[in-house]
Amino acid sequence: MDRAERIKKYLAFKEQEKAEKLEENKELIDSFTRHCKSYGVELQASDFDYNHALGVHCCSKDIVLRINPKMASDKEDLYDFNDLLNTYSRKPFSEGSFYTENHIFYASNYFRRGFYGNNNFAPRFIDHFWKHNFSGNKVGIALDLDKVRIDTEGPFLIEEDTWYGGKFSEDISSIKDGVVHLRPPQYLDDMELEFFYSDAFALDIYWYSYENIKVFQALEFKRPNVTIEMENETYFPVRYVHAEYDMDSKCFRHFDGALQFYTEAEYYERRTNNFNNKVKGEYQVKSQSKKLFKINGQLTVKDWIKFISHFFAKNPLILEYFEGEEPDFLRPTLEAIKRDRQIK
Repeated sequence: MDRAERIKKYLAFKEQEKAEKLEENKELIDSFTRHCKSYGVELQASDFDYNHALGVHCCSKDIVLRINPKMASDKEDLYDFNDLLNTYSRKPFSEGSFYTENHIFYASNYFRRGFYGNNNFAPRFIDHFWKHNFSGNKVGIALDLDKVRIDTEGPFLIEEDTWYGGKFSEDISSIKDGVVHLRPPQYLDDMELEFFYSDAFALDIYWYSYENIKVFQALEFKRPNVTIEMENETYFPVRYVHAEYDMDSKCFRHFDGALQFYTEAEYYERRTNNFNNKVKGEYQVKSQSKKLFKINGQLTVKDWIKFISHFFAKNPLILEYFEGEEPDFLRPTLEAIKRDRQIK
């Protein structure tokens, strides 16, 4: 059996599994359909799907808002995290999920591996976010509004993953203002860049100060093979974070993250210019952007490092910046590749 036949057989198996699971859950689907109808939401059989990671789920535009009409976002389309925790339930081993009586809704797909809705959440930003005590902070998070899971007692797929935060512990006040540009080693081939650097092309970091505040910004560029399709258009996703450190209280007072969507022309322009295109100390963004989270109020340097390291999951460049060298887990591999290729 050749590769094409194996793929064909696998896809046929997945379709059969989907049909069987939807049939097994027909009564549950009918009950949820009636529930939604009470809110004026008409669902079709084609709105329901199944996969091994998400169970039986319903996909329909703004389904979360239409059957939870009291939910409201702020001007950045973020939802108050503490309000959500007070209104909906959480369960162990299902971080990123909010439980209601008959459905589960999730944090945004852009927190997932590869920004793809059927994958698990990337390690381990959402895990830390769900477990952190934000009682003294004003916190917002983006949600996936178009999908709910209806087999609420079904299992969650747990993927073991090793990804640690940086060891950075410097006095933020002493960091010099300016731009830092980090790239993966140029001797790595495409497969190695994908495996070891999660297709990172560059990480650009910019510090600047005003009054008693130090501002941090970072842009993570993926290689051009990483794209997202939206409304029949192709975009290049770039992760962006922004933080403000109060030099008097020695804590961060604000931290937020977003996913920016660049056209091809914007991608290559921004990738080349990084933070050198700025006016009055601010990076001028013209791309489309989706805010994913924000944290206002005191956040320790230690917690900031934890969140930012995991927001840029699988990109060792953020750890290299914080630690001043390649991370311990990667250095022996890079040295072995250099020896094999006789690179000094």
